Amino acid sequence: MTLPSPVRPRVEFYSDAEAEAIIEWAAAQPGFRWQVGRVLLLTLCYTGLRLNELVNLSTEEVDLDNRRISLVGKGRKPRVVPIPHPLVAPLREYVDNMRPRLPASAYFFINPRGNRRLRGRHGPRALYDLVAKAGTSAGVPSRHFPHRWRHSYATDLIRRGVDIHVVQRLMGHSNIATTSRYLHLSDADLLAAVDRAFPED
Repeated sequence: MTLPSPVRPRVEFYSDAEAEAIIEWAAAQPGFRWQVGRVLLLTLCYTGLRLNELVNLSTEEVDLDNRRISLVGKGRKPRVVPIPHPLVAPLREYVDNMRPRLPASAYFFINPRGNRRLRGRHGPRALYDLVAKAGTSAGVPSRHFPHRWRHSYATDLIRRGVDIHVVQRLMGHSNIATTSRYLHLSDADLLAAVDRAFPED
């Protein structure tokens, strides 16, 4: 007897308005933690990095001049993630104005509340808590966790007309079926795609 495959719980994603509300909430908070936190949220939004990829990102892996992040991701697979233009200025501000005020570390993102055991970086729990706090405080419904931003990144790319095979490479997936689970497209998205392919005369 073959048992049915377990039903995967559907992961929600952020609309553009929800993502903007969360980032704006972080930007409005006093204190250094949220200055850095805003840049972390923007990086999740514009790169789709996994939680562990973000907290373990080293300074050598980030090339702002050439707008690229070169890392070794899940399964020890190397990949390059381009840095979109809207993310360049926040990262540059972090590197030039925020990072010099933080303890020296080989990690790119340094936690203002960090400890020596983590060698300056954010631990996975610290990043998880930061994402949850920002999402809840901004009044955006449902659960908040870093992987929700990854789903939003993939969906946003498809909505903007990026080929799914390109999305697969950006996400670091071996199988395109995995990528398809990250796409949350509505009927309106499908209509917009068809209208782009077959514009009105």
